[in-house]
Amino acid sequence: MDAFVRWPASIKAGQTVDQTICQTDVFATLADMLNVELPPNAAEDSFSLLPQLRGEAASIDRAPVIHHDIGGRFAIRDGRWKLIMKGESGGFELYDMENDVQETKDLAKQHPEVVELLTKKITDIVKRGRSTPGPDQKNDGDAWWKQLSWIQASEMK
Repeated sequence: MDAFVRWPASIKAGQTVDQTICQTDVFATLADMLNVELPPNAAEDSFSLLPQLRGEAASIDRAPVIHHDIGGRFAIRDGRWKLIMKGESGGFELYDMENDVQETKDLAKQHPEVVELLTKKITDIVKRGRSTPGPDQKNDGDAWWKQLSWIQASEMK
């Protein structure tokens, strides 16, 4: 996600940051700007970008970003890699977002170790109900969703 931020009193003009961010990060960033402490069950996937915006940190220790499309398919973006979980049809697609932003070359067969690592990461995040530190949270009810085809329903209990 590209983002443009203007806050002359606090943000130096012309700086750039090369890191994956997500729209959900706006919540924690605004709370941080306002010095509001979020309760553990709020903004479970939101990371404050304020230190980066102020030039106080080169990067944030951000967990992978989970994507979910209108058809229910999940994906995980972690650094250069994006793993798409093909949902009910099963299987995976893996893309190198540094070299293939248009997602034209599926690298899942060439990098099974990356597929395995990202599958573990997305599974852990889904089971925890959050990607930020804090107590585990329930997802939308306790139901197992058919779009979580790579996770056994019994694992979600």
